[in-house]
Amino acid sequence: MNAKKNEMKMEETFTDKEFCKAWKIDRATSARWRKDRIVSFVKLPNGQIRYKQSHVDELSANFEKLGKLGMTLKDVSCALKSGVVSVGVPERSSDVGVPEDASNFGNGKSALHEAGSAGVA
Repeated sequence: MNAKKNEMKMEETFTDKEFCKAWKIDRATSARWRKDRIVSFVKLPNGQIRYKQSHVDELSANFEKLGKLGMTLKDVSCALKSGVVSVGVPERSSDVGVPEDASNFGNGKSALHEAGSAGVA
């Protein structure tokens, strides 16, 4: 049984501070990205924010898609706010933060991922 435990590898996580440093953004920007569902995250019971490696990878892929389309995050944000594009993401989604099932710490798709599904990317 110990061999199986050693084989299971936990996904690397990053604090908000580490995430901001890696992406060269300030904490206000990371908070806005979380609020706008640009990046997925996990909110721990103590209120701390963590980003999984898969969240960071998804964000990178989404920015790459935007770049290929010649779009910026500001373009997407303006389109979403103006109602020109709807990605079907509820304003008060219950999947952000601590999941109801504590064994599942994934919190769904980011708004950029949803935008890609809606034909934007």
